Amino acid sequence: MCRTAAFVQECKRASEGTTNRVRLQEDKFLARETPLPPLAEQRRVVARIEELAAQIQEARTLRHQATEEAEALVANQIKALFERGQKSGWRIGRLGDYVVGDCYGSSEKTHDDSSGTPVLRMGTFRTVGWTCAI
Repeated sequence: MCRTAAFVQECKRASEGTTNRVRLQEDKFLARETPLPPLAEQRRVVARIEELAAQIQEARTLRHQATEEAEALVANQIKALFERGQKSGWRIGRLGDYVVGDCYGSSEKTHDDSSGTPVLRMGTFRTVGWTCAI
């Protein structure tokens, strides 16, 4: 209702003042008569709003559950990947052995490292909550 042209015109008629100083006159505004739908229609509207609010809450709950399930799935897949890697002879080392902090911002490619050690740059990492993702 507040966005209708008729309502805006009513507010203008209840206002006084000059350019940039127009003030709504509270007594005129509050004296304005406002048509209301019958009580049965008001109750129908409220019931519909409550129904939609319940559907929104259900959608939020489902979205939250889907996010949790997706995060668990990714974590399980990463764990399985590393378990398979260990069985396949992957090297195990400290993260600090593979992260090169002084290359951050450099255009040097990681495969240019002459030691043969795989290199991860600090810029490769991004934080996600309390976890670190590559």
